[in-house]
Amino acid sequence: MLYVLFNLDKDRYVIRAKDVIEIIPLVKLNHIPKTPDYVAGMFSYRGTVVPVIDMRLLTESRELRNVMSTRIILVNYMVDDSEDHVLGLIVEHATDTVSLNEDDFSESAVHVKDSPYMTKVVTDEAGVIQGIDVKKILPEHVRKMIFARDTGKEVSLVL
Repeated sequence: MLYVLFNLDKDRYVIRAKDVIEIIPLVKLNHIPKTPDYVAGMFSYRGTVVPVIDMRLLTESRELRNVMSTRIILVNYMVDDSEDHVLGLIVEHATDTVSLNEDDFSESAVHVKDSPYMTKVVTDEAGVIQGIDVKKILPEHVRKMIFARDTGKEVSLVL
């Protein structure tokens, strides 16, 4: 299976390539009031308002450095297995794809209760690679904040 490989500081992570829409340069984000610190903001992508998560703040409680290789990975984010949304993930060095066999992944010896998005791990010659499950990145209360249910009313948001 094909995965997108990225870094958060010196740690390496992968997400399934089939979940990725596009990888874009870091853009100016508008703040979303009253959201957790790891919700970096939002921007307009081809007419759609996209909330963006700072993956380093989410995983390590430290803000990502804005380096040349900082990117936003746009992913298909399914809510309740019925609503598709676009979610942005700020990462570093999202420049490679890797082909990995799912059978090579194994359970991590470490399980962090507040990190259900962390999945199995795989190792290669450079060390450990942590899997990320895109569907589990946001806790329910944050999903409800940034992805309001469709009420049938058109909403206009100027960015």
